[in-house]
Amino acid sequence: MSETMPSVLLITHDSETVESITDMLMEVMKVTSMGLFDDALQHLRSEPCDVIIMDFLLPGISGVPALEKLREACPRHPVVILMESDQNETALAALKAGARDFCIKKNLTGVLLRHVIKRVTLLQSLSREHEETIEKEAREHELQGLERLSSLHHRCIASRVLGIADLSEALPGPFEELVNEYEASVRLAMDERFYRLDHNVASKLRELGDCLGMYRAGPRDVMDIHIHAMSKIIRESTTQQKFQTCIDEGRVALARLMGYLTLFYRNMSLYLNPPSPCGRGKTDGR
Repeated sequence: MSETMPSVLLITHDSETVESITDMLMEVMKVTSMGLFDDALQHLRSEPCDVIIMDFLLPGISGVPALEKLREACPRHPVVILMESDQNETALAALKAGARDFCIKKNLTGVLLRHVIKRVTLLQSLSREHEETIEKEAREHELQGLERLSSLHHRCIASRVLGIADLSEALPGPFEELVNEYEASVRLAMDERFYRLDHNVASKLRELGDCLGMYRAGPRDVMDIHIHAMSKIIRESTTQQKFQTCIDEGRVALARLMGYLTLFYRNMSLYLNPPSPCGRGKTDGR
């Protein structure tokens, strides 16, 4: 986005509207116009702007569906809707769908439009600052929780009695590799949710659980791996959506890994101590 002149993306197929708004703003703002919604959406992915002004009626897609797509693809871009007439229900639907404000075409003037743009950019800036504050507090809270878990580093009674050290202490090299593999699995799970892909994360966690079992790892080791990996991912989560997805997928991954490690030990126990067939090879003691 331009540091000296605010940039506006105008989405309308009406050539008169393009000419009128460009004339109103050309001296104080950089105006780019697009006639088709899909072209505008593609343009926004590579060329962000300060404000989007969009005609409520567009070819192919109009009104609320268009606003919902914009909000999903560009949640931090304020949108001003252009309407043909003053219809309260339509305006209310647009505002509920994510528009910051609306203007009636026949009443539009340069002074009014510049005032609306100034107001919505200010509102968006305040909203963004509020969201960033909430995101920062949420990240700090989650990190503090992980730090508290890490500080409760008391090995279980069995580990102390048997003299089994934590995996991070006994095998720091393999432990670091396991942390990296777990971190990669959580990131893949996040990608699956964002982009609806299939990375077969469950299979990767199953392999990780088997590997932990071969190292004679316990629940405490799983928690250590989770804490180390999640601390890094949380710090790199730049948006509230990514942060929340990170937390959700991290908790699922932790539960799965615990389950796979338990399954490994159960299968190993059955292999080493197979159950005797019921009623076979037994006598009645007479």
